[in-house]
Amino acid sequence: MRIILLIASILLIGYAQPAIETTSVCDDDMCAKAEQDSQPNTPNTPNPAQSSPIQPKKKHAWYLGASIFSGDGVLFEKDSASNFTKRFHAKDGGVIGLVGGLYRIAPRHTLRYGVHFGFSSIAFSNNYDSSLFELSGAKGGVGLGYEWSFYLKEHFAWSAVFGAEYTAYYYKKESDLLLLQEIMPRIGIGFEGRGHHYFEVFFGIPVYANLEVKNTHSTFVTSRYPRHLRLGFSYMYRF
Repeated sequence: MRIILLIASILLIGYAQPAIETTSVCDDDMCAKAEQDSQPNTPNTPNPAQSSPIQPKKKHAWYLGASIFSGDGVLFEKDSASNFTKRFHAKDGGVIGLVGGLYRIAPRHTLRYGVHFGFSSIAFSNNYDSSLFELSGAKGGVGLGYEWSFYLKEHFAWSAVFGAEYTAYYYKKESDLLLLQEIMPRIGIGFEGRGHHYFEVFFGIPVYANLEVKNTHSTFVTSRYPRHLRLGFSYMYRF
């Protein structure tokens, strides 16, 4: 009986003892140091979660681009010989290249300046003759613009564009020669994506135009205040 009680006591004491923990005994500093020492020696690599923020845009930048345009309106012809004025309907269009610079005054305000050059064509018709008198040639000029980013995000922006440009046209076909100079204010809407790609839709109305046409029959100059509307689309890559 005593032997049975002794065996029972030993079993009870054994079950009553807590289980021994298998974790190593060390404080936080020692464990952290041991874990660091156990890792292989590798160069420091940046953590994607701790990558540097996007760099701000450059204060000064350059751009290259192209533009297509089309115009439709009314010009007034004044014959220098007879001093008689006739009404002409004019259509023009063409493709030009764009080269220039940007000066970012503030994140929402950008000043734009540049030159443009390319090919253009123009056609005339009047009330007396419905057939079009068409010429092709070259154009070139300078422009100045202001962009206001009314909707600005991290990777894209919508902008309102206000500007003006001076352009000279040179058209030549056989014995016909046309020289045109004009000053045209323009407004538009632009979209810039990822800081490099810029798209713009614009329209303008010339406020001054000096057009001189010379041929074997007559020479005339149009009114300096034509009623002409020009629409266009531009793309620019900004460096």
